[in-house]
Amino acid sequence: MARCQDSEYRRARRRSIQQWKSDTYTYLCDKQEHVKVTPEEHLIHSASNGDNSARHELYIRYSGYVMALALRYVADRDIACDVLQDCFVQVFTSLHKFSYRGEGSFKAWIHRIAVNMSLGYLRNESHNSVCNDLPDVPDDTGPDMSRVPMEEIMRMIGMLPTGYRTVFNLYVLEQKSHKEIAAMLDIGESTSASQYLRARKMLARMVKDYENKH
Repeated sequence: MARCQDSEYRRARRRSIQQWKSDTYTYLCDKQEHVKVTPEEHLIHSASNGDNSARHELYIRYSGYVMALALRYVADRDIACDVLQDCFVQVFTSLHKFSYRGEGSFKAWIHRIAVNMSLGYLRNESHNSVCNDLPDVPDDTGPDMSRVPMEEIMRMIGMLPTGYRTVFNLYVLEQKSHKEIAAMLDIGESTSASQYLRARKMLARMVKDYENKH
C-alpha cells in the first residue's frame, strides 16, 4: 500500500512539474510577443556590429532625408553633400551610443546630428557668419503660405541670406527659442529675433510675388 501511494505521489509530482514548465513556457512566449524586435531595430543592431549591408540599407533609407535637411541650412549642394557624408560617418561611429526608443527615435537622432553638422559647416565659413550689428525691426504679420506648394516654400527658404535662413530654420522648423539659437550660433538674442523678423519679411515678399504670378 505504501509503495502504491509513493508511486502515485511521484506521478502527481511529475504532472505538477510538467504543468509548471508548460505554464512557464506559455508565459515566456506571451512576454516575447510583447517585446518584438522591429526590422529597423534589428538593422540598427546589425549596423552597430559592423554589418556593411545593414549600414548601406540605413544610408539608402535616410540619405535623402539628411540631404534635404542639409540643403535647408547650407543651400550649396556641394557643401550639403559634405554634410551628408560627415553625418553618416558620425552616425556609424556613434551607433553604439544610440538607444532605440521606438519608431521615429532613430530618425530624430539622425536629424539632430545633421542639423548640428550643418551648423558646424556654417560656423567654419566666415562669410556665412551671422551679423551681430543689425538694428531692431518692427514686428509684422507673417506671410500666408497656405496657397503656396511646399516645394516652393522650401525653395524660398533656401533663397534667404544664410543668417536669416539659419535662424528661421532653427526657430520655425526646429522649434528652438531665441535664447537657444543665440547659444547655438554665438549671437545675441536680439540678433536672433531680428534675423527671424527679416526672414519673415523677405518670405512675405516672395510669397506676394509668387501669388501675383500665379
